[in-house]
Amino acid sequence: MACSCSIQCLRDWLPCLRAGGWASRALVVVGVGGILAGLHLTRAHFQMTAATGDTYARFIAELSTDDNRVQLVPQYSPLSFEWRDRLSDLLRFDGARKVTLAECLHLMLLFGPEDRVRFEDDRNDCRLVDIVTDSRLGDQILLRRCLTKTNYGVNFVAPDGSRAGEAHRDQCLATLGILGVPLSQTIIIDGEHWSLSDVLWDSTKTFHLKNSELAWTLISYTIYMPEATHWQNAFGETCSFDDLVSEILSRPYERESCGGGHRLSALTMFLLAVRSGRLTSSANIQEQTEQHLRAAFIAVSESQSANGEINSNWFKRILQSSSPSLNVPLNVSSLSITAHLAEWLALLPEDIRESERVLKLSSQWLGRQTAGASAEQANAELCSFTHAVLAADRARETDQSAGTR
Repeated sequence: MACSCSIQCLRDWLPCLRAGGWASRALVVVGVGGILAGLHLTRAHFQMTAATGDTYARFIAELSTDDNRVQLVPQYSPLSFEWRDRLSDLLRFDGARKVTLAECLHLMLLFGPEDRVRFEDDRNDCRLVDIVTDSRLGDQILLRRCLTKTNYGVNFVAPDGSRAGEAHRDQCLATLGILGVPLSQTIIIDGEHWSLSDVLWDSTKTFHLKNSELAWTLISYTIYMPEATHWQNAFGETCSFDDLVSEILSRPYERESCGGGHRLSALTMFLLAVRSGRLTSSANIQEQTEQHLRAAFIAVSESQSANGEINSNWFKRILQSSSPSLNVPLNVSSLSITAHLAEWLALLPEDIRESERVLKLSSQWLGRQTAGASAEQANAELCSFTHAVLAADRARETDQSAGTR
């Protein structure tokens, strides 16, 4: 089975091998395994070697059901039945309705990748994940095609090269990862079959430490290739997790999207993977990450109002800005800020999240903000609403579970 999979993968890679000289210099070994509890995730690691001619030797993909998987993102399980029933109209599409790629990703976070879109015309129902991974279905629902072949594989970019629809670099890869979609997931572009591993490969080849956003990249690599000691981009530059995390830690918060919530979640997932032994990092980077997350927790707790809402300028309290002139309020709603940070708080290890009070207050505030909301209201601010409902829903389930013990 592994052999046939390898042959198919090599067959898929041949056009890429002929297209670029980069392929003649790297030996890549990709192992695929699971690191999310209850989910069959995959992992990959890249091994570079100086073998004869430094030729591209093999590309191996294997599925694993490792019993020692790490639960990195427990809050991303599908919604409770109550919310699913209330928001079910979000999955109904008439002939005119279209959504952006980012909106489709948030629908997957709400309902799970396997839930089905229902059409009110003669089109057959399809899974949410199929909209993102099959260009034919995506063309029917997405406002613009956002899946294309590249010089190095496949990516969620528009045919003209712009990242139309994917609001952040590697957002699709990260979202699919936290939802448990394996690297073996088929990607179909105009009938031609690829796989999600081709998206990961393209990401590593186009990676650069100066990319505008790195949080989703860190999430993607932590989930899909935690055992990679390093990877090499198309410019011949060798990068590592330590390089990536160090760069993220050095950046100011003013220009971070969603109030820095994704950045904090990415750093926390990285730390969890390091502590589990899945991902190797230097003691210095691990210590810096822990200190940063502790400082962030204190800053968030001190910025939280009595009703649970978190101030959008919370990050100023940890003096993280390297550019004081950029210290301007973020154009993000209080709902979005509090929701993203509440999701991050739920991820934090107990030794860093010193008090449950901050998470409880924020989740209660989010619950009040979303109570009684209809599908129409949710659709009007889908990103903020998605993260708010997920945070409040997970917190309520946690409270109920604690009450039964």
